[in-house]
Amino acid sequence: MRKYNALLSVVLVAIFLIHAILSGFVLYGVIRDAGKLLAWVGCWLVVLHAVFGVVLTIQTIKSRSASGKGYLRQNALFWTRRISGVCILVLAFFHFGLYGTMVDDKYVLFEFTALRLLTQLLLSAALFTHIFVNVRP
Repeated sequence: MRKYNALLSVVLVAIFLIHAILSGFVLYGVIRDAGKLLAWVGCWLVVLHAVFGVVLTIQTIKSRSASGKGYLRQNALFWTRRISGVCILVLAFFHFGLYGTMVDDKYVLFEFTALRLLTQLLLSAALFTHIFVNVRP
């Protein structure tokens, strides 16, 4: 299951990058479609990735409790991965429909407030942390 989750992670990073590029072009006014279908496919793959993560976390916690060794301080990366993943799931909901909407074949931007900026900065930080701690040398 870990190999499938790792492969899924690579696909998710690729979808994330394509979505970011297309969305930038939409905001700039070059194109009209930001790959909404691709974004929704990515969303469902994130859910699948989260399910894999929960299953693997439960397996790891059960094996630790069976051995009687927790090693909480030595497993800071383990918990950083889980916490950053949960933060991404929560903050992703703030990202949906944040920038604007289509009205009469034109993309109309919403007012970008300080709170919206904060949620997007936190999402970026959580994504960076999650990817950074999961990349192996």
